[in-house]
Amino acid sequence: MCKTIRDVKTHLANPEFEIDEPLIGTYGAEVEEPKFGHNGVRYYPVHLWDYTGTIKAYAPEAGWPDIVDGAASKLHCGILLKPDRWGSSQAVIHPLPDLGPERSPMELLPAHVAPEIENLERLVDLFECLKTPAYRRFLEQVFRDDVFTRTFVTAPASGYCHHVETGGLLAHSLEVAEAVKAAVRGIEGIPSMFKEAAIITGLLHDAGKASLMGPDAKHYPRLRHQHEDLLEFALCGPLDSLKADNLDAASALWGTIKAYLTGNTYNMPLASLIRGADGASAQGSAIRIHGHAIKGAYWSKLGGRRPVWIPPQSVEPGILQR
Repeated sequence: MCKTIRDVKTHLANPEFEIDEPLIGTYGAEVEEPKFGHNGVRYYPVHLWDYTGTIKAYAPEAGWPDIVDGAASKLHCGILLKPDRWGSSQAVIHPLPDLGPERSPMELLPAHVAPEIENLERLVDLFECLKTPAYRRFLEQVFRDDVFTRTFVTAPASGYCHHVETGGLLAHSLEVAEAVKAAVRGIEGIPSMFKEAAIITGLLHDAGKASLMGPDAKHYPRLRHQHEDLLEFALCGPLDSLKADNLDAASALWGTIKAYLTGNTYNMPLASLIRGADGASAQGSAIRIHGHAIKGAYWSKLGGRRPVWIPPQSVEPGILQR
């Protein structure tokens, strides 16, 4: 069984529980330039991660002749816990002859850059709730793109209005998707494929922002507030694959995305839930951030471009960010 980074950290924190066999797993990895240890052995510092966390490990150079520093990759390895010169446990990794079981891209989300590990676990929980195999493969392809995934996990949702913190884009997207998931649970008669299409659209409704905040942003003739224009563009590759995989699932998802974008929700009524959850999540965050500025006024822009009506006495002081 593949050990998660959480398992490894548990062993590192409890060195009194000795293990005779290496902990085996496949992890995301970033390798630093080689260095010499105090024992004279040359090694590579390696950051290992999966969606449960991240650790720093050490790879003896002699055991890893083909390792490449500076690039993110995957490593299938055995982890031995060795005492350092202060008596604490450190992770020393060794290559394994077989490639090991394939881990889903959802299991290898970049915890080493994520501000909130808990949000990665929430993302995996959403993935696990999907029962349509084609939708699971679709999300795996979306998050197989390392550049998109890193931006989606680390970027703010907006520059000043709502969820402005690092990782705010993922936090906002999860709030919307989880709200849609909770809402559709109690609706009878709607096919599960439509419900799952709404959950996925809720999760990825701001995918265009990842394009506009990623390293290639200058190539897109759109401003940040025009991110919805890039939603289908950002997902075009996975959508094409989904179409070849399951045309009905692709049509349900594409129809939900179009209904969300256009507001024409008659045929895809669950898209209205996405719009509502999106607005509620954004407004809630904006009130927490900018509620101090209301000061008796009923209309406030809350950091955005359009004013909203909020009775000042209704804002609870305890929710305001300091």
